[in-house]
Amino acid sequence: MDDIKFIIRFYFKKYIDFFTRRLFCLIISLFWGNWIQNTSLENTLSYCSGKIKFYRNKGNDISKYRFIDKRDVKGSHLDFINNGYKIKHKGSTAGTSGTPFSFLRDLRCMVAEQHFQNLYFGWKNKYRVVFRGERIFRSGYKPHKIYMCIPFIKEMYISSYHISDAGLEMAVKKLSRIKNKCLWAYPSTAYILAQYCIKNNKDIHFDFVATSSEMLFDWQIEAIEKAFKCQVKDWYGQAERVAALYRCPNGNYHEVPNYSHIEFCKYNGSLFEIAGTQYHNRIMPLVRYNTHDLVEFNETECPCGNKGINIKVIHGRIGDFIHTGTDTKTATGLYCAFFKDARRINGAQICIDKDNKIVVKIVREECFNEEDEQLLIKTIGSHLPEGMFRIQYVSCLERNPSGKLNYVVHK
Repeated sequence: MDDIKFIIRFYFKKYIDFFTRRLFCLIISLFWGNWIQNTSLENTLSYCSGKIKFYRNKGNDISKYRFIDKRDVKGSHLDFINNGYKIKHKGSTAGTSGTPFSFLRDLRCMVAEQHFQNLYFGWKNKYRVVFRGERIFRSGYKPHKIYMCIPFIKEMYISSYHISDAGLEMAVKKLSRIKNKCLWAYPSTAYILAQYCIKNNKDIHFDFVATSSEMLFDWQIEAIEKAFKCQVKDWYGQAERVAALYRCPNGNYHEVPNYSHIEFCKYNGSLFEIAGTQYHNRIMPLVRYNTHDLVEFNETECPCGNKGINIKVIHGRIGDFIHTGTDTKTATGLYCAFFKDARRINGAQICIDKDNKIVVKIVREECFNEEDEQLLIKTIGSHLPEGMFRIQYVSCLERNPSGKLNYVVHK
């Protein structure tokens, strides 16, 4: 009975989400033109200076505002809020560091996010297959099939909490009968589905694969495009809604116009931190909010014709760096090496404790042998000193409560 109630609630929530999106589309058609005309950094700063206690009387010169981050917002949470708004949505994020953080979004902020993603993904008339950590089934329930289709609204949800070859086989059979579809997934879940299809010679086509919320790696793109014969569209954003970047067909990332004001703060060498000022949230606006996400620029002009900032890679956060004692390495480099230089690896995760000791969790393929293990040790040893790491073989990798795979976990 509890399982049936959970499923009914899931269906109900998805229908509410669907009609909410339709309402947002109506709001966009009625008000977006006026909103976008009044969108500017100057207007945002004037509003914050007059309405938000934390920014009181700072004016519309951005140099008068200091950079802030999650610690500032947590420490003075109420000072960032305009309590005059009745329609609001409470969001939260644990982030890479695992530090909990809650914030408020107003109606315009929620509508704007949908508007910009709709423009980039172009999925208005697509059958949307969602593989992003949705809790379709009650915790502990073992379903016969790992997916659920929502009648009348062209959506299918696949559970990332019940992944198995048998479950994926049933999902793929269903997918083969669906036309005009796109996949909305985490990079890690899209890769799992792609690898299954490649390994089992399953021919599945999507019009495109849309990803976000995790780092997207070249080896993931290669597998996804090979399996599904389509383009990967990746969206970089964060729950705080202070910056958005999109991946163009040439593999570079560009700013989403009119989304926010983005600044890039020098961190180290060729790396820059992303800081942003919101344009579309009046209930809890954030100015010069440092995400601590790191990017590296491409100095050449992008072939797509975009004349703005050209980013070649998003490295992740400062916490995703490994200090070896003699130098500092990106965890990204080590993580990519598992799939470039090692063999027969289905998944990997880097766990760093407070003493900077590292446990590398590995999901092996069935044919993984001693020779593969020696190559794996050699691969990790080329990045980390001996004695700094140990390998732990696991059947699955740890995901956060949202179902996302954090490739670096801090214990």
